[in-house]
Amino acid sequence: MDDKDRPNLSLGDLTNITDERYQADQAAWNVLRPLLKPKGWSEETRFVGPRPPKETSKFYLILSNYSTEVFFLEANRYPRYPPNPHSQNWLTNLARRVEDHVIGVVRDIKASDSEKDFSYHDVAEDEMRKTIQQRLGKEMKDRFPVEFPRSIPPPLPPHVERQMRAPSLRTVTPEQLRKSGIDLENASPLLQQLMAMAGSKAENPLAPPKAEQSFGEELDRLLLLARTTPERMAEMIDVDPTTVYRHKSGKFSPTRTTLAKYEKALSGILDYEVKLPTPVKRHKARKRQ
Repeated sequence: MDDKDRPNLSLGDLTNITDERYQADQAAWNVLRPLLKPKGWSEETRFVGPRPPKETSKFYLILSNYSTEVFFLEANRYPRYPPNPHSQNWLTNLARRVEDHVIGVVRDIKASDSEKDFSYHDVAEDEMRKTIQQRLGKEMKDRFPVEFPRSIPPPLPPHVERQMRAPSLRTVTPEQLRKSGIDLENASPLLQQLMAMAGSKAENPLAPPKAEQSFGEELDRLLLLARTTPERMAEMIDVDPTTVYRHKSGKFSPTRTTLAKYEKALSGILDYEVKLPTPVKRHKARKRQ
């Protein structure tokens, strides 16, 4: 199997996968090779003694267990937390590679004896692939349900929903107010204040609050406001999702370049200029002499 479409694994993991897969292949040879029967055997073949049974079910059971073992040799070494947006693709591509690998081993076993094959057991390559696909599909669904990232964005907080639905005074012109019967010259002080705000560059109603917040708290608030998951933001600014989680928790401070990427990405989503607080640099405490 090649190295495409999977997470970066350590050299130790790659070595162990190769060794363990070889052992699984060897075991498959030991249990499948005895099932090879002469190519001339058919329903009309006469035997001295009882006819050997067709072991179709046994063949497919061995194939299912073999493919599952090879699949989990690698899948169990994939990162599980935090959920990675690429997990589903990694597992799907791994299942395809395992399918091709197992079929290749079956072909090699069949080619090891030019006078024998598996046709006596009424098995075909299309059915072999179908059996492997069904087994690995079930294993992925049962064993890796949390690997698949949430595709539905989180709901907005109630106060944000109200702000988004409420009509903005800035969209109403003085002429429209006059047509509705409002006397602007004798308007109340409150209405006059609101009209003054409408004529100035008022802040976006969804702009951040005035109270100072830490970088992690503000990033978390803006991600929720933008209905964007940390995994999606990680893709937009080209970092690992774990990095975004660490920035949110305040355990890790972003570089100036990453900070600028956050602001650019969030400004594009929210349609107003986003300025994040300067993150507090965390220094390791010096040991007392």
